[in-house]
Amino acid sequence: ACEFWSKVGERAFGGWQQVDGPATARLRDSLSLKHLPLQHPFALPLLRWPGLSKSYRTRLERYMDLMRPVYTAIHDLSGGRVIIDSMKIPAHVYMMALQMRDLDVRMIHHVRDSRGYAYSQVKFVERQGDPARGEHRVRRPPSKAALKWDWVNQSFDHLAARDVRSVR
Repeated sequence: ACEFWSKVGERAFGGWQQVDGPATARLRDSLSLKHLPLQHPFALPLLRWPGLSKSYRTRLERYMDLMRPVYTAIHDLSGGRVIIDSMKIPAHVYMMALQMRDLDVRMIHHVRDSRGYAYSQVKFVERQGDPARGEHRVRRPPSKAALKWDWVNQSFDHLAARDVRSVR
């Protein structure tokens, strides 16, 4: 319904109806290894060195083939010099920074207070988007929330150490 995003879809793909949204989401989830209990720790080495797995590299190239025209269309249509992507998932940021070398990726790493993050993980929060995934967001006990908080922040620190310009 948004005029801007309709134009992005038209420019990138000839319209969003040309893209299989659920298949694209499954492809993205396969790259972040969402089917594994420790998805992030295992996905990041593959994103760093996709040649470790031929099937992973093939899926990553397909995903990049979908993302590149989206970012190009956003850039062309917005008239701005900077695109702000508020993605919080380390795997997505790694993909953009390490695989799309033609982009000048810079990162702002906003670190949320660990206590607030842990508290938000135990609350019932309505899920937005896909109703098939349930009414509420995933809840985590404080111990699992702490592990995730630590892993995500270390992942972004590692990316910053890999010469991706960043501010924390």
